[in-house]
Amino acid sequence: MIQELAKVLNKTETIIPTTARVLAEGFVNDPMLAFLFPDFHTRVEALTNWFQLFVKDGCNRGTVTLAPADQGAIIWYPADVSIFDHNFDQLLSEVAIIVEKFGGLEAVSRFQQLGETIVSAEPDLPHCEVFWLALLPKSRGQGLGGNLLQPVLQSADSHQVGCYLVASHPRSISFYEKHGFRQLLPLPIGDQLLLTAMWRDAQTSL
Repeated sequence: MIQELAKVLNKTETIIPTTARVLAEGFVNDPMLAFLFPDFHTRVEALTNWFQLFVKDGCNRGTVTLAPADQGAIIWYPADVSIFDHNFDQLLSEVAIIVEKFGGLEAVSRFQQLGETIVSAEPDLPHCEVFWLALLPKSRGQGLGGNLLQPVLQSADSHQVGCYLVASHPRSISFYEKHGFRQLLPLPIGDQLLLTAMWRDAQTSL
């Protein structure tokens, strides 16, 4: 049974760093985050700090779910949340401090370029959004990713809205396509990185 983080926060705030660590280890070889944090030796530490901020925001404005035995996690936002608002601007300011600490000013420049590209591609249509989803390497291929994704898809379908995400790894594109997403448009970051915007139309029950 999947454990919803928002229901556990009042009991222990250690869940936040735990979830951040799971996401950090799940994304350690991700091309986008390697683009931001090229030093592999400090990347897990950098990403753990990075994801603590995103986990907190997800708990405040969206949904954060931790898989059983801490094998994976997801952060997603329902259709009635405007993700890129003043709250997110504040979040990005805090994230930029982490980026500079671990990657220097060049990493901050890459981070700004990345953020501008992702924000500019955000669909205007109401939608649920998968912001981060990762499994520990040893836990992949067991259906856990699909289990984490199901509540997002159910929310989108129940409200008859689409579902959106930006895939940062070629491997994840095929995973999301199996769950009804299609490739919407490529999001190149210079000639160093290629992200893929993906969309899933709302499904109706027959």
